[in-house]
Amino acid sequence: MARRSGLHSFLDRAARISAIGSSARHLPEGIKRFVNFLPSSIYNPNYCLTNTFQTIQQQGLRPEDFVFEVVETEKIRDIDHLAAIFSKYREHGVNVALDDVGSGYSTVEFMLRLQPDYVKIDRGLISMCDQDPHKQTGIKEVVEKAGRFGGKVLAEGIERREEFQFCLDNGIELAQGYFFGKPELEPPPVFFAV
Repeated sequence: MARRSGLHSFLDRAARISAIGSSARHLPEGIKRFVNFLPSSIYNPNYCLTNTFQTIQQQGLRPEDFVFEVVETEKIRDIDHLAAIFSKYREHGVNVALDDVGSGYSTVEFMLRLQPDYVKIDRGLISMCDQDPHKQTGIKEVVEKAGRFGGKVLAEGIERREEFQFCLDNGIELAQGYFFGKPELEPPPVFFAV
């Protein structure tokens, strides 16, 4: 709805600001905070990200605790524009991530071109990877190529110990998934009538 009405840039900015504020309340210093963003909502990185950096500063947070990641549902249409966005984030001491590498729009070629700080391997490659030689080859390719530029690899969607063990055995030290715990939701806000 926001995209159809031309307001998706405002919604994306509000979501980033909200995530920063929520992280200030719930996470101690030194813990990474992964925040999604829509590249299409950042038409001018110099202007569109100003509120993001101001909010981090106003909350007294450290930029190096943040990792901004490309939303996986959005097709990367202009890789040079996305590289400029990544550059602006890094200029302010923030890390960047490419999500769902190995499927959909996040290809290994995009990863090599953008050289994100964090490379999140798609859960489709991770699911049952301990039993699928094709998936194992794909995972090893991502790990090897990310290693060329120092990207930290994170396995998404780990649900079984065997998947986790395969990832560990192949140099992946970061992981997320139901095997470790389900996401916790913040309690809904309370509104008072005035």
